[in-house]
Amino acid sequence: DDPGLLRLLTIRLRSQKYEVEPVDSAARALAVIAGFRPDLVITDLRMAQMDGIMLLRELQRRWPSLNVIMLTAHGTIPDAVKATQSGAFAFLTKPVEQPSLAAMLARVMQATAG
Repeated sequence: DDPGLLRLLTIRLRSQKYEVEPVDSAARALAVIAGFRPDLVITDLRMAQMDGIMLLRELQRRWPSLNVIMLTAHGTIPDAVKATQSGAFAFLTKPVEQPSLAAMLARVMQATAG
């Protein structure tokens, strides 16, 4: 739900040859994922209407094997624990540094392939 971060992540991911479908809300993500079928979803934890944990749970219900990375600017240990206990592949704090994101994406792709 952060337009600046959405643009930045889209540019970074596309520059690394990832196919990206950016969306600005959890509801829009659910609609797009049905047709796009990504290997990974990167979502913010705190969003209006549906937060990242609610989105994660809905994604797991619909597509149980879909990996999710949770981002937040307000990361706390309880948030990270809740996200990972809910099934998030990873929990990263903003601003996300390019090397950290690249390493995490490599781990996700390796887990997906293996």
